[in-house]
Amino acid sequence: MSAPRYAVSFNVIDTEKQDWARGWAALNKYTEREAHARVPYGHKEGAHPLGQRMAEQRRT
Repeated sequence: MSAPRYAVSFNVIDTEKQDWARGWAALNKYTEREAHARVPYGHKEGAHPLGQRMAEQRRT
């Protein structure tokens, strides 16, 4: 006699995709306001460290 089987479901959250979308939205907000995308390294858009993110994107 085999052990009973149970249905297991997972809810996978794509945090990398969500983080990318938040960064893109923050950059759009910044560029609409400042009319450029040269974000200073220390700049935060709300709680999002946009300057650091843009520096990382440039390095990549």
